[in-house]
Amino acid sequence: MNTRYFQIAAAALSLLATSAYADSRCTSAPSATAVTQETVLRQLADAGHTIERFEVTKGQCYKMRGWDKAGNRVKMVFDPADGRIVKSELHSRAS
Repeated sequence: MNTRYFQIAAAALSLLATSAYADSRCTSAPSATAVTQETVLRQLADAGHTIERFEVTKGQCYKMRGWDKAGNRVKMVFDPADGRIVKSELHSRAS
């Protein structure tokens, strides 16, 4: 019985964490000063990242999911105004 409550609580926390991650808001920059998606993708590739998915969020951020050069799962959100990382998550690969 306690295991079931633990599973429900874990699922609820996971959902909250996912929602908070997806709701990042980025600043709106004039298109002349914005960092392009191509630039961010090139920088990620040059740093050794493997990109699984890259998209523009509802908050107008750039969101990337993939792996770093060490094989760890990563999620990053970038502000298109200046290319800075707004949020990032790193999930170490299992040994």
